[in-house]
Amino acid sequence: MAKFDGNGLQLEPNHVLPNISEFTDKINSMVQLTPPEPVKIGDEDDLLEVIKLHAQWLNSLSAPALPVQGKRACFRGLNLAGMSFAEFDLRGADFSGCNLEGASFKDSLLDFADFTNANLRGADMRGTRLTGAITVGADLEGCVAAPA
Repeated sequence: MAKFDGNGLQLEPNHVLPNISEFTDKINSMVQLTPPEPVKIGDEDDLLEVIKLHAQWLNSLSAPALPVQGKRACFRGLNLAGMSFAEFDLRGADFSGCNLEGASFKDSLLDFADFTNANLRGADMRGTRLTGAITVGADLEGCVAAPA
């Protein structure tokens, strides 16, 4: 997971994003015009592989001169009820239309994630950072949240 220090967000050794506006600009420049196809999640190994590819994609954002690696996580429309995304860096991930009822995002980074029309009933968002996250139409009833 990312580490935080006085210089900004540490993604990998020697890759630092000094401020959120720089990160936003890089995401906007890398986001595809055609949304990626949703992934297929059969088990926890599939989920971990998607998160690994997403981490590679995020690290690519911190080195724009290099080719984009990995792939932005697109969970759009999936039933992920009760799954744990705790302590993962899923900034910019697409959870639109997902059933995330009872899912745990405890201590995760979800800046700029898309939760449009997602079911987040009873989700655990304690310690989660959601700067710029999109929650239009999301069902947040019973969602537990506390500042990160």
